[in-house]
Amino acid sequence: MSHSQKLVVEVSGLDKSGSLSVQAIKLPTKNDWNKNLNALNKKIAKKFKTDKEYGLSINGLNIRCDDVQALTNAMQSFDFNNTPQFSIVNATDNGEGDGRKIVIHFDNATYVSTIKQELSELDEDVYDGLLARAKSHFKIMGSLGRLYENVGGKPNYIDDWDDLSECLEEIEIGESVDLYLENNAQPGAHKASSKQPVMNNPNDEEDEKKQYVPDIPLNQGSEDESVDLYLENNAQPGAHKVSSKRPAINNPNDEEDEKKQYAPDIPQQSRYRGPKKQVSLVFVGETGVGKTTLLTSLNDFINHVSYEQVRTTKKPELVGLSQTQHTEQFPLSNEEWAVNIIDTPGIGDTNGAERDEQHMGGIIDFLGNYGDFNAVCILIKRGTTRLTTRMRYIVNELRSNMPKDVQNNFIVIMTRSDVPVPDKDTMAVIEQLNLPTGNIIPVNNGAYEELDLSKYPKGSPIIKIVKQRQKQDYDSNHQYLQILLETAVAMQPYQGNKMSELKQKRDKLKEQVGILKKTIDSSFATETEIKEQLAAFSAATTIEQMNKAFDQSKNHVEYEWYKASGSITTHCNACSKSCHIDCGLNYGHNLTSCAASGTGGICRQCGCSMSIHCHMGWKQKSKTVWVTNVNQKMKVEFMDAQQKKKAIEKRKRELKTKLTKLEKKRDRCAEDIRQKYAELEKIAIIGYNESFELYMKECKKAVEKDEKLTKEQKEAKIGVFDGALQQFKIFKDAIKGNIKKAVDYIF
Repeated sequence: MSHSQKLVVEVSGLDKSGSLSVQAIKLPTKNDWNKNLNALNKKIAKKFKTDKEYGLSINGLNIRCDDVQALTNAMQSFDFNNTPQFSIVNATDNGEGDGRKIVIHFDNATYVSTIKQELSELDEDVYDGLLARAKSHFKIMGSLGRLYENVGGKPNYIDDWDDLSECLEEIEIGESVDLYLENNAQPGAHKASSKQPVMNNPNDEEDEKKQYVPDIPLNQGSEDESVDLYLENNAQPGAHKVSSKRPAINNPNDEEDEKKQYAPDIPQQSRYRGPKKQVSLVFVGETGVGKTTLLTSLNDFINHVSYEQVRTTKKPELVGLSQTQHTEQFPLSNEEWAVNIIDTPGIGDTNGAERDEQHMGGIIDFLGNYGDFNAVCILIKRGTTRLTTRMRYIVNELRSNMPKDVQNNFIVIMTRSDVPVPDKDTMAVIEQLNLPTGNIIPVNNGAYEELDLSKYPKGSPIIKIVKQRQKQDYDSNHQYLQILLETAVAMQPYQGNKMSELKQKRDKLKEQVGILKKTIDSSFATETEIKEQLAAFSAATTIEQMNKAFDQSKNHVEYEWYKASGSITTHCNACSKSCHIDCGLNYGHNLTSCAASGTGGICRQCGCSMSIHCHMGWKQKSKTVWVTNVNQKMKVEFMDAQQKKKAIEKRKRELKTKLTKLEKKRDRCAEDIRQKYAELEKIAIIGYNESFELYMKECKKAVEKDEKLTKEQKEAKIGVFDGALQQFKIFKDAIKGNIKKAVDYIF
């Protein structure tokens, strides 16, 4: 193959905006991977968002972005009739920034992980996750060796999080620690290399006595007969090295096998020699249905892992929390199958409906960018006795987000199937979910179940029976998985981009429903303000009426006396004598001041007391006088009330105009929703998830009963659910042409 021949590869990862993207990248050559890697890294830097240290995944193998030799080795056996597909893998665990780095060495390869959180915030999950990722990175198919630190040429084993955290506490942020994985081909030892020091293991002598011996079916013989047994080389499970000490086996493939220095296991099985079958499966199911265990069993099936090497899947510590938090793909391959599993987060997560919506959106986005897939596998436990609201919600949510023509690509995987056919109750649930009953495939997880047999005495027949049963379960499960793959590969691959097109239509519909909700919310707020303004107008009118009498000013009639005859006479009422003519006193003055008044108030003229005298000649007349009487406090309140009424009247006119416009916008928006929904209903399996309302109400009840939440936290979560229910009610009324007044949508 010429160096001048160019090569096109597909690279998937997050683009600069953070969205999943698949890019076709042209490389300069098909042979020189040093040149290719330089070109690839430059183009990745331009098109993708990466950490400072990132890796590339190809053929299920993760390599560093600068590891030319590892990439060259990975591509040596690649069939270039197919397009190489690379995935960008972050080398760090928790985003950007510095942290404590763990460098794990295994043979001549390394895996780097970065811990960025405070150690006090972490727990055993970090240790388990680290080993799981290291196992995947190094492509270790069997059991994992022990992790250790080289301390003075002796291994300091790191067996749990406590050991790991103690190790990390000894380094600062930005520093790294070197750890090593034992090569489990020889327990207690590891392959010497430049990256992994050779050290004396005190357990070597004891471990060598525990060499693994496989189960080999033997013909029964008499006591005098002998049988030859062979010790399998655990460096490659399921195979053994040919040597002069082992008798030859007549095998038509001996010439090829001798080149590999391995012969097939006993008893021999026919090897698949046809073209490799390509199949992609999407796993969707309720949290806790067994997706992770199924994925583990598929990995074991594809990689021919024997029952004796099976390790149980670690169960999540939080019941109901989805173990898979993001949609991920897992490529699995052997001589017959090239399987790509798209593992989705569990729907019906206790984190709430908003998390479910995020998960479903992530699933659809992933499939839209992924390409073709053969089947969507719905996982249901065998023995499910009733159709729960959550299960109905999960399936309907999936069906509402998938086009009608993908219905033929559905498979029901019945997990935990001790009996390989559905019972009456399970079949009823499948039928109620409108799932296909012709593609129900059982899987048996019994071999992966953790059993505590410590209560039984050693050699108990119960233990023997249980182990035999688990071995049978393991073997039968591999037959079921073969049926699953054969069923899926026979299906016409479905184009994932069609789901993207449907999602775009649904997103536009959701956007329009959101606009309608905001319009209705604005209408409600406007109507509420109008009511408030009416109430304020009424209050101002009351104040106005109470203070309108602030001005009590009025005309007052007064009377005055005047001299009618021109002169005034002081007259004695007792003797009728005029005692003083033309008296100068005014009306109302005291007569003791009159000139006729003598000593002791006795009249000088008549001798009578002045108290019985009066003025004669005065007349009385009236006049009108204006008397001002204004209550200033009442006046101010009266005038303020009048000003408020004027302002309120103006605001009422503005609000009524605004409300009229909002109602017109509401009607236009509702009509647009009806049209968009009619288009979507023609494409999707179902137009909308009818179980949404019941599921939201169940979520509300769960929050109300959650004793771990504070009152404020409960109110916040319930507010989210009420908002979702309100929007769902608006949507249903809009598509039925029955949109109501804003107040009818308030909970």
